[in-house]
Amino acid sequence: QIAHVLERARADKFRAIVQQAWYPSGTSKLIADKAGAIFLQFPGYPDFAQGQSYTTYMDDLVAKLAKALGV
Repeated sequence: QIAHVLERARADKFRAIVQQAWYPSGTSKLIADKAGAIFLQFPGYPDFAQGQSYTTYMDDLVAKLAKALGV
């Protein structure tokens, strides 16, 4: 399956590999590196304990992704 994802990433010119922070990142980093993409890791949910709302969480994700992609 990893080879298939890498093949698709190269063929479709993926610019980023995005992963939830909960999971180990080694394979995603490898795919990003081999595909010439950037690797981004985001938390899987808002930090409600720190007062982050879902809207702020989504705004943060979009801003980080846009910055990383130069948009």
